[in-house]
Order: sequence, then structure tokens, then C-alpha cells
Amino acid sequence: MEDKKIIIIWLMAVLPYLGFSQEESLVPTKKTETENIYLLVDTPPKFKGGEKKFKKFFSNNSKYQITESRKEGLTVYFQFVVNEQGKTTNLKFLRSPSLEIQNEVERVFALMPNWRPGIKNDKAVSVRVTKELSFVLD
Repeated sequence: MEDKKIIIIWLMAVLPYLGFSQEESLVPTKKTETENIYLLVDTPPKFKGGEKKFKKFFSNNSKYQITESRKEGLTVYFQFVVNEQGKTTNLKFLRSPSLEIQNEVERVFALMPNWRPGIKNDKAVSVRVTKELSFVLD
């Protein structure tokens, strides 16, 4: 009888978290009541010119060198939203090695041109994008 109580308590504590983690990957997150932010779409947003141009944009506009190797630099992980018009918004840092690099990413992010928006069901939608960049501080 005691084992059943423990199992029931454990299920009540764990099940809500399992449902939440699945929901985020399958259902869009609300940005406003009228606009959804998607994680998975038919065609993801794209920096005009692709990933190499994205890194080149950061390299050309940053006061620090960008490297391809995580071993050579300090890597920052960040997310942002590309909305239906291709505008980048809602910059959020997932992991940053220093406030100095974080400030530099924010500065260059503010200069970023519009992207090609993500497409879902033949319609432009807002999509959350995750990126990483490795910086070499001089």
C-alpha cells in the first residue's frame, strides 16, 4: 500500500513537467494573442546568403575575430525570433562566456539586416532561431 502512495505522488510530481517539455516542441509558443512563435516550420528562416554570410556579417561588424573552432574561441549561444517580415527581435542569451562578448553580440545584432522569414503552410510565420558564434579576443 505504501509503495502505491509513493508511485502516485511521484507521478503527480513528474507528469506535469513531461507534458510541458513535449508541448514546447510540438506547439508554437505564444508571443502575443494574435502571433505565434514556431520552433518547427516547413522552411526555416534564412539569413540572405546563408550561414557563411551570417558569420561574415558578424565578422565584418564585430570588433572581435570570429572563428570556426570552438577550441580557439569563446563561444556564445543565443536565440532570437525572425518575424513574418524577416525582422530579428527578442535576442536572448543561452550561454555567454563574458558580458563583454554578450554586449558585442547585442551591438552587432542591432545592425542585422532582415532575413527571409520562415514558412509554415505556405505562409510567413515567426520562428525562434538558435545560433552559436565563437569569438577570439585580442
